[in-house]
Amino acid sequence: MFIVPEITAVGWLIYALLFFGLYVTVVIFIVFLDNVADLEKRRRDLCTDAGDMPPLTILIPAFNEEAAIAQSIQGAVDSEYPTDKLTVLVIDDGSTDQTAQIVKSYADQGVCLLQKPNSGKAASVNHGLKSIDTPYVLIIDADTHIRPDACAIMMEYMGCPGSVAMITRVISANKGIVTGYGHRFSELIPG
Repeated sequence: MFIVPEITAVGWLIYALLFFGLYVTVVIFIVFLDNVADLEKRRRDLCTDAGDMPPLTILIPAFNEEAAIAQSIQGAVDSEYPTDKLTVLVIDDGSTDQTAQIVKSYADQGVCLLQKPNSGKAASVNHGLKSIDTPYVLIIDADTHIRPDACAIMMEYMGCPGSVAMITRVISANKGIVTGYGHRFSELIPG
């Protein structure tokens, strides 16, 4: 049998204050969430409209990536970004495995392949950048899987005044580790 202690006037006052504090906290939290939604809507109104996306190239440097390149390309091809404004370009950095052949199998889906002698990832990226004509480029590793909505979301942010670059969260397919976290570059630079 439980013994219920008698609650004094001070006890009731403490309970009332705790209840009131909890109530006020919940109301403030709801108002805060509503304001966040309004701010997000205003940000979207200022930024690039999803129906007015600029041309974008997904650049994928690859060296001996036969184990992962197909999934990476498929993720890029399956992007929700408008297909008439999306180019997927793979730069084969002198692979000695089946990377180039796998990439060629995606030619009918609009995937382009540039082959060059092995000279490293940076040289491959630079070679690819010289070959594109779109105003925006997304560079991903050959073992990176992008979400279907990733390009559209990033380009909405890039349309915001002051945005110059974006760094996103990346999970490597081969290692399952997070290698970065997303911010617009303009958020990282004051002013």
